Amino acid sequence: MKKRWLAVLLILVMCAGLAACEGKKKKEEGGSDGVETLSLLMYTDWYKDGWKALENYINENADSLGFKLEISTIQGGDQGDQIIATKFASDDLPDLIQVYKPLWMEARCGGNDKLVDLSELSSVSEYDEEVLKATYYYDGKLCGMPIDTVTYANAVFYNKEVFEEYSIKEPETWEEFVDICKFFKDETDMTPLFYSGSDVWTLQMNACTSLFNDAAEKGQDIAGLMGDINTNKLKYSDNQLLINAAERSKQMITDGYVQESFMSDTFDNAQEAIVDKTAAMFINGTWFTDNISAKFPEEAENIGVFILPAEKGESYVDMYVPYTLCVTAGAKNVDTAKKAVEWITSQEAQQIYADAQPGIYLNKNVSSELIPAVKELKDIADSGRVMANWLESNLYSFGNFGVYLADYYTGNYTEAAQITQEMDDETGRNAEAAGDSNWK
Repeated sequence: MKKRWLAVLLILVMCAGLAACEGKKKKEEGGSDGVETLSLLMYTDWYKDGWKALENYINENADSLGFKLEISTIQGGDQGDQIIATKFASDDLPDLIQVYKPLWMEARCGGNDKLVDLSELSSVSEYDEEVLKATYYYDGKLCGMPIDTVTYANAVFYNKEVFEEYSIKEPETWEEFVDICKFFKDETDMTPLFYSGSDVWTLQMNACTSLFNDAAEKGQDIAGLMGDINTNKLKYSDNQLLINAAERSKQMITDGYVQESFMSDTFDNAQEAIVDKTAAMFINGTWFTDNISAKFPEEAENIGVFILPAEKGESYVDMYVPYTLCVTAGAKNVDTAKKAVEWITSQEAQQIYADAQPGIYLNKNVSSELIPAVKELKDIADSGRVMANWLESNLYSFGNFGVYLADYYTGNYTEAAQITQEMDDETGRNAEAAGDSNWK
């Protein structure tokens, strides 16, 4: 009898051990329910309402979808870029990663060889093939899929009630724009043009789009011009309209059209200034309207917009394509990770994203209600007056254009040409470090 109880006890212990082993195995595979949990890394600023809604839906429907998401975020800017570069160098990779364009990945991380080709995903058919080829392919491989909204910049936002009160029409030339600034300075207590230099990235909107006019003057589009810069056939310093635009943006400060506290004021301050009518205009992108809609929803319909007039030639909408969602070679289960991206970039998922975060989406089957300012910018872009943003099209880093402008505004550079010279010097250093023969 005693031996029998010992045998029973031994069987129970063995069963408990097997159950523990099975539980451990299931946990390692993704959880006690056997559903794979995928890790996803992105910059903190990119984790917005769209992702929050999608993450919530995924994790509530994990059984039917076949995966869960565990999202981690890192600080943006140079610090975050360095973290990503280090992870690729050390093969410390998450299952999924949201990054800039594949060209950026190659230049900063040399990491496109560690991204899985997604060209066979069924969701690819829901996107314009030419747009995908222009941005998300590298060396013949679809390195990732679009995620988030298309954004437009080179836009001057204003409070419609203010313009109506003073019977001001949207300017079509640079001279008309300056006249409006002069009116607000001389005839009102409002700041004509708000600069938010504490968030230095916002300063680059004041000048960078003139490079489009340099491209047009040379008979190129921006992709052709940047291709020449990336192969050392052209220098940033060879683009005089870009230099001129930097000079004009500083002249706004010199002429008293910008508030004295511009280097300590923030992007949030800019939103408040336009809404409360202490400033007349602010140059930025559709991020601005996203923030207005979130913080001051009753004011969203009252925001007007026009394209910043060029010194010479046509004025263009500056288009930033969405970020890139990738599967890394370090994924624990590549097939599950690809399945996740396939669903996340499908109409079903992107509509969930768009309902939480209205905007312009590259998935052709997704619809979204746009506030008037964004709708107007989209109409201008759809008319053909649009060029893809060049700040992410450089193969080698030229540094930070916004920081260079801040240095120019505050006297660290005495001439605007020093900005483009610094960009050329930094590009050359990075190209030589990469062993690019075009710089030898």
